[in-house]
Amino acid sequence: MCATGTESTGSGTAPVLQTSQESNDAHPSTSSAPPSEAPLPIHVPLAMQSLLHDHHPQQALALANRSLEEQPDEGDVLFLKAIALTQLNRKGEAILILKNLTERFPEMGAPYNNLGALYAAQGQLDDARAILEKGVASQPNYAIAFENLGDVYLALARRSYAQALKLNPTNRTLKLKADKLN
Repeated sequence: MCATGTESTGSGTAPVLQTSQESNDAHPSTSSAPPSEAPLPIHVPLAMQSLLHDHHPQQALALANRSLEEQPDEGDVLFLKAIALTQLNRKGEAILILKNLTERFPEMGAPYNNLGALYAAQGQLDDARAILEKGVASQPNYAIAFENLGDVYLALARRSYAQALKLNPTNRTLKLKADKLN
């Protein structure tokens, strides 16, 4: 399962968070002032992407919080804050931000995708399916969201076949179908 991520497992089964659909090499400016006193970078989302890419989610989160004090409705910064929280294993907080983003910025596909990936990782397949379907409807050219939706459909099919086999363990046709999915 891919979320909009900075790394890939290659297995297609674990959510992977990506900070944007394009890469960049921007790095936040360095300063001798303490982080809370240093001026904000000109382009906070690029600085956050760089920090997240370099595996510094705590610094990205601090930058997001400072930026959001000045501009609390900045969708890109909120989204990247959710990525930082996810990397810090604070997934509940990330989910709340992503839910809010899907309501406030329904045209943004990445929050739907990442929210769906987090739901899927928690085994909430029905919620993952519903949110990913909304995501692909809002941004029909978002390939990663379609891939994730396919992964969720596959997991749902496996779950359905497993339940059917519990109810009818001698059905050979059903067993063959289930085996094809595994």
